[in-house]
Amino acid sequence: MIGFSEVQKEREDKISRLKSDLNSYKIKSDDLELQLGTLSINHEKVLEQQSNMKEEYDDVVEKLHLTNNARHDLETKVNDEIDRNRRLQEVVRLKEETLNKRNGEIEDLDKKVIDWQRSCETLEVKKQGVERQFETAKKQLNDKITNLNEVINSEKDQRDMWIERYEKEQKDHTMTNSQLLQARSDLKDQMLAVRNGEIKLNTANRQI
Repeated sequence: MIGFSEVQKEREDKISRLKSDLNSYKIKSDDLELQLGTLSINHEKVLEQQSNMKEEYDDVVEKLHLTNNARHDLETKVNDEIDRNRRLQEVVRLKEETLNKRNGEIEDLDKKVIDWQRSCETLEVKKQGVERQFETAKKQLNDKITNLNEVINSEKDQRDMWIERYEKEQKDHTMTNSQLLQARSDLKDQMLAVRNGEIKLNTANRQI
């Protein structure tokens, strides 16, 4: 039970850490989405600026045609802005890839959490089964102990009865032996008395 509690606690800690990481990923994803929205707005502004610049450029070309330097400067600015837009688009693409990757990681973590929850439920079912088996075995053992105690008590009563009977018979046997020895002693005394009487009788007959 102690080992199972430690495993259960460790898994709950891992799940907590994963949930914390999941929340962190979601917060980062929200931040990236906010940045993407900001970049999109800036991109639209840049496009609008580009359109305005192009209009200004066309106006300058149509109306002034003054110098190639001015045109060159404007073209340079436009190209820089286009490069900047391209860089921004590349940043957006990288962030979208990062978001997709993070979403995949979040889905994988969700699956792992579900698998761990199922494993915990399976372990809980197994634990309940083992506990039921333990209770059943415990009841059976208690029943066997009760039966054995009853048998032991019965055997003890029967043994005490036989001991009491043996002691009584032994006492009666001892008394019988004592009586038999006393009877033998009395018989010997009577035989000696009879023999003495015969001797006296024979002696008296001889004197006559």
